Parts: sequence; C-alpha cells; structure tokens
Amino acid sequence: MQYSLRRLTHNLVSALLSLGAIALPLAVQNAAMASVGQPLLQVLGLLENGDATLSDNSLFDKHWFVGRAGETVNITLTSEEFDTYLMVYDANGHRIAQNDDISDANKNSSVTVTLPADGQYRIVANAFNDLGYGHYKLTVVSLPDSNKPNSVIIDAD
Repeated sequence: MQYSLRRLTHNLVSALLSLGAIALPLAVQNAAMASVGQPLLQVLGLLENGDATLSDNSLFDKHWFVGRAGETVNITLTSEEFDTYLMVYDANGHRIAQNDDISDANKNSSVTVTLPADGQYRIVANAFNDLGYGHYKLTVVSLPDSNKPNSVIIDAD
C-alpha cells in the first residue's frame, strides 16, 4: 500500500516529535516540512521565573525542528522586552550556530546556517543576561534552493 504525504505542516510534526507522541521515518518528516519560504517553526514564547537557567542565571526555553542535510535555514529570535541570545544545536548536541545581536542598534538575534545532516535540531531561546525576561518570537524559515521535496511516496506494509 502506498501513502502520499503532501504539505503536512511542519509545526504539527515538530510538536508531536518533541512531545514524543510520534516517531516518524526521516523520509516522512522531511516530506512534512513546510514549503520553502514558509516557517518550519514559529513560536510565541515567554521567558519567565521558573524557566530553566544557564550558568550565568539567564533564562532559556528549548525548541526543536527537523532539518535535512544541505538545507539552509534562517532562525530569528525577537523580543521587544529583552535582549535575545540564540543558540542552535545538532542532533549530537554540538552547537552549530549562535548569535547575540543582529547589529549594534538591533538587540534581536538571527543566524543563517546550512544544516550538516538530516535530523532534529534544538534551538535555545535565551536572554543575554539574568535580567532578561518576557515575550519573544522564534521563527525558522527554510531558504530558497534548499532542495526540499513537496511530497514523498512511501511504501507501508
């Protein structure tokens, strides 16, 4: 029997994967990613007392998305309430990107990274220091020429 998976939103798949509610083959995960230019992940979050802290006592939240080897993504973390700090880790826990400020005048964070392997990536949405807390927006967008399939056909026996 064959199933055709078309444009299942990546947000749903990422949420279910991060909760451990589903375990999908990587081919299905890749096919479920949103179209190029549309967010693979978009989160409205809140850093608040009680959240996890780093060694400098700054608050952070963790978020996950599924990526493909060679896929280029832009990840932005913005807040009107605190100075953001962004870190990206591969499936093996190695930090592959980080950013404090987009510019001297812009205290939001942004990285563009080409993913080294297929798999699940972890994003740490962090405040720059222990004084940072409040609402934030995290967005992951696949950039053009990332060569993602719009659909995939798999055999299910």
